[in-house]
Amino acid sequence: MAKIHPVLIKAIFLFVGIGLFSFTNKLPDWRWMSQKSDPYFSMFETGLPIFRPWLPVEALEWHWFGSNWFSANLTYGLLGGWVLWVIFQNNKPRGIVLGAISIAASAIAIWYTGNGGTLYDITGIFSLVYLLYLLRNIDTDTSNGELVGIGCLMAILNLSRPFAISICVMLLVYTAIRLKARAIIPLYVLIILAAPFHINQMVRYDTFELSTYGGNNLVEALGGKVLAGEDCYPYEATRQLDSLEAAQCAAANKRFIIKSYLNDPSLLHHTINFERIGKVLFPNLVWHATGLDPKTPVQIAVQKIFNGLLLIIYVMALLALFQKQNRAYKLTLLLSASYVIGITLMANRLSETLRVILPATMTLVVLSQTYVRSKGWGLYGRS
Repeated sequence: MAKIHPVLIKAIFLFVGIGLFSFTNKLPDWRWMSQKSDPYFSMFETGLPIFRPWLPVEALEWHWFGSNWFSANLTYGLLGGWVLWVIFQNNKPRGIVLGAISIAASAIAIWYTGNGGTLYDITGIFSLVYLLYLLRNIDTDTSNGELVGIGCLMAILNLSRPFAISICVMLLVYTAIRLKARAIIPLYVLIILAAPFHINQMVRYDTFELSTYGGNNLVEALGGKVLAGEDCYPYEATRQLDSLEAAQCAAANKRFIIKSYLNDPSLLHHTINFERIGKVLFPNLVWHATGLDPKTPVQIAVQKIFNGLLLIIYVMALLALFQKQNRAYKLTLLLSASYVIGITLMANRLSETLRVILPATMTLVVLSQTYVRSKGWGLYGRS
């Protein structure tokens, strides 16, 4: 049987990504930033998490065509298809069944996240999954050019999610374990590309994080158990989330919530309990921006299928940890996923958990693909 050329395989995945993910309703990235009505402002203006260097592209398309289909919808589809291709590449030696499970679960999650989601959702997933794929194969033969590419992907990840800088640190530590001093190359690239945005945050919003809302998320997660230290709603209502005052209000709420946790540890039972853990590990596919009805038979069936696929992936990820191959890489993946899960438990009301938890889910998908049977035929194919 003739083999399909690798370039053609990648092209097929990209076309599938466009078909699956480009035609769902997308919220332009700039509309999340202070709920502004159009993208005519500096990429440094806002404090909300965003893939900010893309803003000029969105602004130009909006100016020329009055839409962001090419810069948002089409780009989302291309990146989504690329993610599925990376998962396929990661799984190739391990059999068809596990690959199909991984791709199906990933495609379902990306499709629902893309309904009412934004481009920075998929940029974060794309950069993380591609990073994990590249880092898995780094060794002393890895070229400096590849290390520069790894640094660029870390910068994209960092600029896409406010919590991603911590994941970048974990991945840099793993790179240092494998390559020693040469790990300085991706570190330099990350600093050069990301530092201007963090410096801007410090100057304009008095915070290192690429977000000005984190403290308010903590208040919302507590669901009325603790009232906000300060009422930040007027900043949201008046579209002033990008102001220093709004950032300071959110920071005050973060300090207040942390102090509340320290004074009353029982609050942990409200955010970390079996119900919330279950909703995070098996998130609702239909979040409020999708416009879909989660109670229809079709949506209920898809949710059950998705939960079943996730359960298999979780089991396979745990089994992978017991194998001897590249323990440092597997532990890095586990730490990264656990970190995002912890953040989601502590700072999310669970209405949009799918969008937030997707980085952890995709990390565990990659981890589950590291398990290889030593011989024979089985669930994973022949190895």
